[in-house]
Amino acid sequence: MAEKLIRTSYVDVSGQPRQGTTALRESRVDVERYVRPSLAAHASSLHGFGVGSGLEVTAAIGATEVTVGPGVALDSAGRHLVVAEGGAVKLEDQTLAPVSAAGVTVPTGGRTGSLMLTLGWAETFDKAAYQANQVFQLMETPSVEWHSLFGYVDDGTKVVLAQVNVENGTVKELKGGFRWPATIGVGRLVFQRAVVESAEMGVSTARNVEYASLYVDRDDVLQVPASVSIEGGASLSGGPQAAPSYFYSGVRGDWFVNSGSSSGWILMQRRGGGVSIGFDQVSDFQPNFPKLVVEGLRNSPHLPSRAALFRGDVEVVGTLKKSLVQFRIDHPNAPDSQYLNHSVVESDEMKNVYDGVVVLDDSGAAEVELPGWFEALNDRVRYQLTPIGGPAPDLHVAAKVSGGRFRIAGGRPGQEVSWQLTGVRRDAYAVANPLVVEEDKPQQEQGTYLHPEVHGAPEERFVLFGQSAVPAGKE
Repeated sequence: MAEKLIRTSYVDVSGQPRQGTTALRESRVDVERYVRPSLAAHASSLHGFGVGSGLEVTAAIGATEVTVGPGVALDSAGRHLVVAEGGAVKLEDQTLAPVSAAGVTVPTGGRTGSLMLTLGWAETFDKAAYQANQVFQLMETPSVEWHSLFGYVDDGTKVVLAQVNVENGTVKELKGGFRWPATIGVGRLVFQRAVVESAEMGVSTARNVEYASLYVDRDDVLQVPASVSIEGGASLSGGPQAAPSYFYSGVRGDWFVNSGSSSGWILMQRRGGGVSIGFDQVSDFQPNFPKLVVEGLRNSPHLPSRAALFRGDVEVVGTLKKSLVQFRIDHPNAPDSQYLNHSVVESDEMKNVYDGVVVLDDSGAAEVELPGWFEALNDRVRYQLTPIGGPAPDLHVAAKVSGGRFRIAGGRPGQEVSWQLTGVRRDAYAVANPLVVEEDKPQQEQGTYLHPEVHGAPEERFVLFGQSAVPAGKE
């Protein structure tokens, strides 16, 4: 944060240059109240905190120390944190560790957990210079500290160099953690290149010319007034509310989309457009063509053929169509080594199933209460009764569902009866979207299959390629 700047005046009140030498106090004012705050104001205004250069952290697994190489970082106040050969770094025990060409050694002994190694601003009195020639001077001496990863607030007052997982004082793993490179914030970034221009009479001129620039316009759109070639990778971000950032990995050909905030969205066009993942190409977008098409791994004996994985709840507002549905859980008898899979009940109706067990009263009868919404939801109710513990040839439904209940009679007093009801949905959405059991394929899907491989057809006959490979009946 910027502070008030005060500078020594080397002219008197009349504007004439002062006579005599500069006092030590005045020199200190120039440095402490002008030069240093001016540099900090410049750095904190134009840059974001982080590692500027160097400060490499190296560690051997099993070692009891890490090494921080020479380099420069910038904290959120704009102060430069300099680790330089011949200087020193203050450790947590307040001792000064010398910096060699390889860097400075920071011990990990006596520590355990996921730790953040940080660098903070500090300076110390240079005792060696005073003892050698009685020179009074302060020495830039950044402080190195360890902080627990959990609960650490990365506000830039200290710059994170690495995350180190330590167990009983020995290094187990080294990670980047919250190590951020320093950034620069500008309204317009101009790129220039050197050119040599020839004029008449053999006179040439070498100068710099602008050939490209980056800037954000008034509609919060990043403008790039030049052609762009992405080789290896690119990172772009922008927008008034932390729009998504996009990253391309040229090595594997991966694209990543990361929301800039916890409430960010990834949106597709409302009309037209779509996303296809895993297909070499898809056909013309028909009006009913899916907006999202995902192709999983196919014909691989070693990898699961999964097109998508959802970890959490999934809500579908509309019709969910599938070829097979199973539930999978960790096996109750061997949860760490086996899965348990079940299928679901299928029907050519929108069927609901309800069941329970009741105990008959002294007259061999019972009344079963149902939820208050049962009759509003269900039509065409069917009944099944099963006596438990012995036969009950006269067991029957004495009264159908009415008023949220139905009656059973004809059994033995005290006998348990297992009951089951099925109903067919009659709610407004089900009535408006009736199940079509047998359906003709649309013209553009004639000759294609949902699962061409099980019909002995080539993969090109997959329905989502969208082209009618062979008219129906012409195979």
